Amino acid sequence: MRTAVAGAVGLALLVAACGSVEMPPIDDNAPGAQGTDTNETGGDLPACPPFDAPRDYDPPPSQQPATDPRITSPELIEDLNVGEYVEDDREPVPEGAAPPADPTPISAAQRWATDNAGEHFAGVWFDGEHAAAVIAFTDDLDGYTAEIRDRFGDGWWVVHGERSIAELHDLADAVGEVTSDEVEPGQPGSIVGWGPREDRGVVGIDVVGGDDQALAALATQLDDPAYCFSVSDPPPVPDPDGPVITLATVGGWRDGLEVEQGARLEIAHDEPTAQRLFDDNVPTDLGVAPTDEPWEDGRHGELADIDLDTHVVAVWSAGRSGSCPEWVNEVTTADDGVVISTAVPTAGGCTDDFNPYRTIIAVERDRLPTADQLPADLDLGYTIDQHAVVTYPAG
Repeated sequence: MRTAVAGAVGLALLVAACGSVEMPPIDDNAPGAQGTDTNETGGDLPACPPFDAPRDYDPPPSQQPATDPRITSPELIEDLNVGEYVEDDREPVPEGAAPPADPTPISAAQRWATDNAGEHFAGVWFDGEHAAAVIAFTDDLDGYTAEIRDRFGDGWWVVHGERSIAELHDLADAVGEVTSDEVEPGQPGSIVGWGPREDRGVVGIDVVGGDDQALAALATQLDDPAYCFSVSDPPPVPDPDGPVITLATVGGWRDGLEVEQGARLEIAHDEPTAQRLFDDNVPTDLGVAPTDEPWEDGRHGELADIDLDTHVVAVWSAGRSGSCPEWVNEVTTADDGVVISTAVPTAGGCTDDFNPYRTIIAVERDRLPTADQLPADLDLGYTIDQHAVVTYPAG
């Protein structure tokens, strides 16, 4: 379940991919870096360490040099040695494109290690707890320590890595070859993402919980100490008889309405307005869709089936990802306004394209403000969209 975001433009582009990045931003103090106990439904899968879990360094922090904030700065420092490293095989910059950024100490050290210590290079990252730039090698630590600090600054922490970058990428590639004919992508027991975690020397694998047998089969196929798993909750199952009933889902804004930002909830509190809302928003030629698949465009129910003594009818106008259709699965009213939560039928990646849509829902009356309490604010989770809950029709 997720709380609706303004216009759905905040949908993250989550891609199940494994590839190198220039500088993994392992900042323990960054928002969203807190770890969670993700394996409550994951059987015996080895759990990935939380991002904020302490790291065991060899040599330990007590034997590392004082950190130098100039090394971890994203800006090139003119009087700091970056090794004068230049890529000989860099392709010409296409006409009109921005030139490549000057090497910072971190990016220069990474490129040098990739080219000159490939079989031993085990990763580079920023340790937020210690404000340190850390680079790891699997062998010849003394030699690489001298080389790195001479070329790129004395404040580098050089540590032993369990596995090289090349090994981690090979292990990550193997994850992409694991398939199951019995598990649909994004459903319980499926893999939805993976990639190297250089600061831990492992390959993290994101899976969907809810099917311990399928997860156990994955653990058997990926039985290697280099693999760890993060288990997410399975997608919620729609309840056609729940407090929120989907009557229809339609792509696009209705005629005469365009939500410039955020989202809009319009409520019909009486029978004539409810009938007008339904007629205005549900095309007469809209096909029938399954009641247990409320994310699909189509009619899922009829207004005549709703008890208007206990329910109100409303239309939710917002945006959705082209790869993740959604439905409204929960509506509540709290101190900060009406809270709308939407859900998608699969776990995993959602593209960040914006596609307007509207869905007509019936909601138990005690979950929404009365007509004389409108307009009301819409609680989007991270911000409050003022006066976005109105009587039908808006404006």
